[in-house]
Amino acid sequence: MVGERLTLNCSTVRDQHLAVAGGLGAGRALVGLKGELIGINSAIISPGGGNVGIGFAIPINMARRVMDQIVEKCRVDRGRIGISLQDMHPASDGGRSEGARIAEVGFGSPAEAAGLHKGDIVRKADDRPIRSAAQLMNRIGLALLATR
Repeated sequence: MVGERLTLNCSTVRDQHLAVAGGLGAGRALVGLKGELIGINSAIISPGGGNVGIGFAIPINMARRVMDQIVEKCRVDRGRIGISLQDMHPASDGGRSEGARIAEVGFGSPAEAAGLHKGDIVRKADDRPIRSAAQLMNRIGLALLATR
């Protein structure tokens, strides 16, 4: 940001005060008020081209893993097991909202070889609870290749 005027936009997200260096533009640092890097801005809500002050960021733990792979291998490898996922819906899933439902299993995929089937519900991965399909997709995508 050489020669660029630095501005800080502050907001409250889940009771944590955040500062966005240089505005909400994609690729800019999202820092806590103590100066710690907590994310990289990726998008903003912009109806009609104006900034309404709502942005989305990639959490720093995810960005760090990607950066480490780029530095080490000059590429990013994402884990995949050959499934598509759906969120749970309490109305149709017996009141359950946590977990992820397997919507499809690819033919010949690692998921098929492991015995996963369409309709299976995943509630834990790596001994940690799964709250949503997006969380499970991120957990699989960030898993190091050749790990179980």
